[in-house]
Amino acid sequence: RCEYLGDFNGNKIYTDYAHHPTELREFIKSFKRQNDNIQIVFQPHTYSRTKMFFDEFVDVLKNEKNVCVFKEYPAREKPFQGKSAKDLFLKLKENKNDVFYCVNLKQIESCLGSNVAVAFVGAGDIDNIARKMIKSGI
Repeated sequence: RCEYLGDFNGNKIYTDYAHHPTELREFIKSFKRQNDNIQIVFQPHTYSRTKMFFDEFVDVLKNEKNVCVFKEYPAREKPFQGKSAKDLFLKLKENKNDVFYCVNLKQIESCLGSNVAVAFVGAGDIDNIARKMIKSGI
């Protein structure tokens, strides 16, 4: 499911549908085998799933370098208090300096590394956002 989209400012941009902690962990393992320097842009899918799997998402992402947590894809849900994408960012930020929280494409672009393989990961609109970035960079 990992798809190479193109280059943006010297970075190779990929997209993948992984949205469950197990899928995310396996995707990252595979992605690292193919790329030396990676960055993950992760969009949690729905508020309830983020809350349900919060600790597992933290466990998967806590040791990764250059993580960008993108706002949730709400699908059919309305926001509620609890363990949100922002909370995931804050939890990861407790022990990392290279984690970012983004709510739009411009913010993602500003936190990208250089000469990295960037994976836009999730089941929401993150795929479209990655494609917009590639389109804007051409």
